[in-house]
Amino acid sequence: MPHDADDFLTVNEAAQILRVSATTVRNWAADGRLQEQRTAGGHRRFRRGDVQQLARTMQPNSRPTVLVIDDDASIRFVLREAFRAVGFEVVEAESGLLGLDALDQQPPALVLLDIMMPGIDGFGVMKYLAQFGVKVPVLAMSALGPRVEERAIELGADAFVAKPFDIRGLVVTSRRLIEQRAKAATTSTT
Repeated sequence: MPHDADDFLTVNEAAQILRVSATTVRNWAADGRLQEQRTAGGHRRFRRGDVQQLARTMQPNSRPTVLVIDDDASIRFVLREAFRAVGFEVVEAESGLLGLDALDQQPPALVLLDIMMPGIDGFGVMKYLAQFGVKVPVLAMSALGPRVEERAIELGADAFVAKPFDIRGLVVTSRRLIEQRAKAATTSTT
């Protein structure tokens, strides 16, 4: 009996509903925690109902996580203290590479991303997110002005904040981005 394509989710869609990484979804499929179906092309698909049922059994994280990727320790400190003070979990990464590692571990509710860093810069991180279909709101930060802001938005940043930033405004913008993504995820699953 054929199934409607809307009854099935991709790995990334399942990961978003479950609030885990795509790698975790693949691991759960491999160990039998989540049953997968394969398309004719070999792509993994998961029944929407199975994913939603698993999501209901998981312990909800009442404190959203913010991933701060910035090579400046003082900026990470300010952001960590400000976001923890208003009820967020904060994960820090001092480079683009470490930030990508953190994203693979557990997708955050939001990424605060510095653009200018040695090695993999913020642009490189955003290219990776786009290439691998990682759906997470990104708030890009830089002191380098409008051209950098335009490029960040082109590469998928959801918002941009110029450094030095107003911490209250940054927190308000961050909450708005998280709420918009949560609302979009809820709308797409109903």
